[in-house]
Amino acid sequence: MLKGQASTFYYNHLAGKGYDFNRMIYKLRYHFETEENKQQYILEWRETTFLRIIAINPGVPRLNCL
Repeated sequence: MLKGQASTFYYNHLAGKGYDFNRMIYKLRYHFETEENKQQYILEWRETTFLRIIAINPGVPRLNCL
């Protein structure tokens, strides 16, 4: 299931165009998997630490933060 921006992109640019499944996957990837997005994902992954997750989720037990 698509949600958010992917769902909007699908309905605005892919739905009803007669594309086969593989073509739709290609178009979704081409639109969303840009080099800029990849770098953002890497940066977010590198900044994700246990202490940061705890800070973002005050009141949540540490075991749940794992």
